[in-house]
Amino acid sequence: MVLGIFREAQGAAPSSRQIGETLTTNRGVEATTVMIEPMRKNAIGVGRCLPRTGTLVVAGRGDGHGATWAVA
Repeated sequence: MVLGIFREAQGAAPSSRQIGETLTTNRGVEATTVMIEPMRKNAIGVGRCLPRTGTLVVAGRGDGHGATWAVA
């Protein structure tokens, strides 16, 4: 699911917060802070693992929202 969000971003570099919000919406769960936070942590975990495989690259820091990644 997370990699699909990167593909849909079409070159944009979403932050973990943006990915968490999108995951929450995609799963049909109410987008509250309590629900977004675990999704955000999941996105951070994926963001840390996939650069090792060459799938994602760290794109920088985004507007105070933490790390951003992009499809390699």
